[in-house]
Amino acid sequence: MSVKYESPSNEISTSITQGRNLFSRKKKARIGLNAINVRSARITLIPVFVLLFVFLALPMINSIQLSVSRWGGLGPLESVGFDNYKFLFSDPQMRYSSRITIFYAFSVAFFVVAIATLLAVVDGANVRQQFTKITLPLIRPILMTIFTLQIIWTFNGFTVVWAMTNGGPSDSTSILPILAYKEAFRYGRFGTAAAMAVVTGIFLMIVGTIGIRMSRSEQQ
Repeated sequence: MSVKYESPSNEISTSITQGRNLFSRKKKARIGLNAINVRSARITLIPVFVLLFVFLALPMINSIQLSVSRWGGLGPLESVGFDNYKFLFSDPQMRYSSRITIFYAFSVAFFVVAIATLLAVVDGANVRQQFTKITLPLIRPILMTIFTLQIIWTFNGFTVVWAMTNGGPSDSTSILPILAYKEAFRYGRFGTAAAMAVVTGIFLMIVGTIGIRMSRSEQQ
């Protein structure tokens, strides 16, 4: 009677091969599961993308198209090229409204964040060194994000200024949203109002990008 003898190296090789096969099967199963999850996620997100396209992308496209057109509210659009933008950048009221809007947005954002931070100082940490050396460095990335969002919200703020001053007296408080509203619904220059919206949107995108980058650098 003969006994088959396997050397330790053969046993190790067999174990390695079995381990590789088992890992390969688990990997394939995991890949298949991930593929199913990805397909399910894409299907689930279809309604979201449809809503974003209808309520975000289409209005943006229409605003850009309207900004290079002349339209009084009725009838077809009349293409005027970049005349609306030329009018904006040469209009003294536009320059004045841009200055007071930027000042208003940054001032409100600064005071809101500053007051909220002082009120949140979240267990009796009222010592100056503790605030400047510990609390403020830890919450600085969050403050940068809040400051950026507050600028965007205030920049687009319409109701507060409109309810208080109606943009007056003599358009001295006509921030850009109020000026765009007047251009569209008081003077019937919808193309100029759309051009203001496009310029404002580009400016806020730049502000948002800078704010995000500064927040990430603070986190790092």
